[in-house]
Order: sequence, then C-alpha cells, then structure tokens
Amino acid sequence: MRKLLNLLILTFVLLQVSFAQKGLDKAITDKAADLFLEADKTLLEPGESAKLSIIAVLRNDPNDENPNGKPYSETVLPPNNSIYKASNWRIVQGGGNLFGVDETTQTFTAPAKFSTEKYALISVELAPLRPNLPKITLLQTIYFSENETSFVLNMPAIGIINSKYISKLDKGATMPKIVDVPKNIPPEIRAKLEAAQKENKANPIDLNAISSNAVAIYDKDQDFTAIRFSELGAQMRDGKINQTIEKEAVLAFNFNGKEVGNYQIGEEKTGLGFFVTQAQQGFGCGDTQSDTEKYPCSGTIKITQVDPKFIKGTVRVTVFTSVEDKIFRGNFYGKFKVKRAN
Repeated sequence: MRKLLNLLILTFVLLQVSFAQKGLDKAITDKAADLFLEADKTLLEPGESAKLSIIAVLRNDPNDENPNGKPYSETVLPPNNSIYKASNWRIVQGGGNLFGVDETTQTFTAPAKFSTEKYALISVELAPLRPNLPKITLLQTIYFSENETSFVLNMPAIGIINSKYISKLDKGATMPKIVDVPKNIPPEIRAKLEAAQKENKANPIDLNAISSNAVAIYDKDQDFTAIRFSELGAQMRDGKINQTIEKEAVLAFNFNGKEVGNYQIGEEKTGLGFFVTQAQQGFGCGDTQSDTEKYPCSGTIKITQVDPKFIKGTVRVTVFTSVEDKIFRGNFYGKFKVKRAN
C-alpha cells in the first residue's frame, strides 16, 4: 500500500509566509512589491460569490543564508496607505455583480444563470499618491463552473495565466474478477494465491477505481488519503478557449484522515503537487516538499462529500515557484470529484 501511495505523491516546493503591515509603505517603495487582485475562489457555480482583495507581496531582505530575498511575505494593502488609492472597481467582461466591502475588498457574485460567456473579468485601478510611481490596473479572471473537476492556476512567471484545467472522470479499465484458487495446482503456489486472496478480502481495493484518471486511496495504517489526477487538460487560458485539450498535467495531494472536513496544507501528512508534463514546470507544498527547502506554506483541502464510491471537495493554495533564482507567486484553486479505491 505504501509503495502504491508513494506513486501518487509529487515532490515540488511551495512556500507561504504571513507578514505584519508595519513598514508596508517603505517595503512597497524600496522593495518593489508585487501587487495582485486575488479571489478566494476562481471557479463559481450560478449565484455563488467570491471575495476579491488587493494583495501586496513582498520579498524579505537578502542575507547570507537567504541570498535571493526569500521567502515571500504578503499582506492586504490597507485602505489608508499612502502609496496607492484603489478605485473604479468594475466587471470588464462577463455577467455578475460587484458589492463593495471597502476600498481594497469587493464581493463578486456570479449570474444566477450562465450565458454563453464562460468567465468574468474584474478590474481595479490603483492611482499613485506619490510622484514617480506608475498607475496600475489589476485584473482577475473568474471562471464559471461547467465541469465536476476543474482547477485554475495563475502563475504568469512561468507562462501560465489563468489556465483552467479540467478532467472528465472515466470508468477505469475493466478488471477480471477474483475467483477461487484452483485446487489442482502446486501447494506452494496455492498457498501464495490464498494469502493474496485473504489480504484482498481484509483490505478490499476497487481495481476499476485504481485505473481511473482520478482516484482516492486511503492508507488505514498511517491514516491518510492520497488523491491523484493523471489526465488534466487546459480547457481555457486567460479567458480564451483552448481549441485542442491535451492531457498535459498531473495533480496529486494527500491529507491526514478520510472524513468530511478542512485539512490545512503543511500539517502532518498533508501536501500537494502539480506538474505540467510538456513544459516540465510545477510546484508543491506541505509534506511533499524536499527536506532541504522546508518553507512554511498555507492552503486548504476541503472535503465536502464522502460516499461509498466517490469523494468530492475543493482545494486552494498560494503557489510559489523559482525561476532563475528568483521566487514568483501565483494561486491555485479547484473543485473535484474522484473515485474511491477503498
């Protein structure tokens, strides 16, 4: 079982650190902070809402142990800051409604019924309050859900801009049924087959689910669940439909337990990895990252439904990846349905 589970877990690196707002003005001007418009959900059902916030991501000062100025830190840009003023929130494309919470936070609600448009594009303008700072327009794409399994990754640093990956759950391969062990075979072979049959009855595995493109396996000895998606394809990129959906990405994550509930990335036996096979690019977080780069990170795997055949849920993480010795930030959100192998 452990060997099988190890095949489902990818090893990459993701980091996430909290940041106090003290000294934010100086950090933005001196350290060239990245500014993002970010949604807590980038896939919405009809009438569902998402919270949009302006995020400032800062690089810590470099030192001998940390020459590239990592890890990153982040904070919501405060409404009373003296650097930028946020204004002119609007829906550039697509339906839905915006409701203002404060200057830097809005709530977007998807239309009650989706039209032919498959996404909404929201923008906000940041007007500089000091000389020599540029005016900035921030954008956020929110897709409307059409698939049981969809994931949205936004990481411009590696060329992935609001890419929506989907997977249609297949039936898996047809497996032969396990029959009684024949009596007219050598005793030593019969003994091994009977032992294997006994093990299967004690720990039944759905072989059809194991061969599916989306499967969940529970290890009762270590009390954790591993989930794997082996055939994700990019349906849309930056709001544009991808004409040819190839099976180009794999995703695996694991969490401590098997029940409905919230599981925090970074806790024991909880981690996630995503990899685009053709581009040889990816990220990871939690207990799957390497021992030499143990960065704190955050994110949540939320299991919303567990029945005898399927598991449903959502996943959200903040993504960091390294490009030429520099660390860049993105985000990953999705919902899923997988087959249970046991």
